[in-house]
Amino acid sequence: MSKSKTRELNLKNVGGRIRKARTDALLSIKELSEKIEVSFAYLGMVERGERNPSDKMLASIADATGASVEWLQEGDVPKESDTDDTERIDVSLFLNLVLHEAPEITTQILSAILAIDEKKLDALLRETNTYNPAWYTGCSTIAQRLDIPKVLGKLSEIAFFLRKTEIQMVDYKIIDKLCDTLSEVLGSQFEFYKQDTQCTARYPDIWSLANEPGEPTRSFIFQQVSTHERCQTSLYIPLIERYADRLPSIIFDALDIQGSDIDSIALVFSDRASFEKSKSIIAESMPARAPEHSPIKNVVTMLIDPGSLQILDKHLCWHSNVTD
Repeated sequence: MSKSKTRELNLKNVGGRIRKARTDALLSIKELSEKIEVSFAYLGMVERGERNPSDKMLASIADATGASVEWLQEGDVPKESDTDDTERIDVSLFLNLVLHEAPEITTQILSAILAIDEKKLDALLRETNTYNPAWYTGCSTIAQRLDIPKVLGKLSEIAFFLRKTEIQMVDYKIIDKLCDTLSEVLGSQFEFYKQDTQCTARYPDIWSLANEPGEPTRSFIFQQVSTHERCQTSLYIPLIERYADRLPSIIFDALDIQGSDIDSIALVFSDRASFEKSKSIIAESMPARAPEHSPIKNVVTMLIDPGSLQILDKHLCWHSNVTD
């Protein structure tokens, strides 16, 4: 079909809609007439509006082309919600995905279905064209030609990969901020040593609500560059109100570190209330623990902004002058 004929399609009448359904299905008028068992001459008259198709004929055309009987009969005036759904997708990305996943669908076919010339399609594929709500039906028709479960599976895998990468990027940024802050507060250069992978696996989203009240959603170990002394750093999301009284036990659990490879503790809170309360709790409890009851030399608290990941405040709550 020539471009001029494509532009002449009149979707306001049933004949024009039948013709579009046929061309969208990549059927010649002879092929469709054989499928629905009418003469191609009669089908031609129906498409030109010279004859009205019967309900049985419309049902046969719908079966052969994949179009709906309702659309063939009444036309498709997109509902507002339908139009909004299409406007929310990246049409350029969608069409490029179609070309990748369905090689049999060529740019010529896309042009015909969307009723645009190839120059405009090329601009659309390169994201230099504005979306037109009239493309809704065409986009839906194109989508129906895809192996949708297969494509959705691939997109799901990509989404999972991107989400995992996004989480890693947040973790990397937080690690940099924590490392710089520890170096500043303790007056010596620290570097990242390792991350508690079990903690990360339990809470892929660092700001997700902890399964157990007061359980950290991230735990890192940083190492002092020259002495190799290590600091265990744990990040906590705000406690919901009914668990607010558990803050002391959370802090005590963090301070009761087992083993001799941890020399300092850093507690990172994302709410001001916990940050402020923790300072007094630590200041009151550490003298009774150190030095004979605790190997911890330093306890640092920090306040982090979940949005910007900036360290808003920090405090050296405890420092032991006892040396080995």
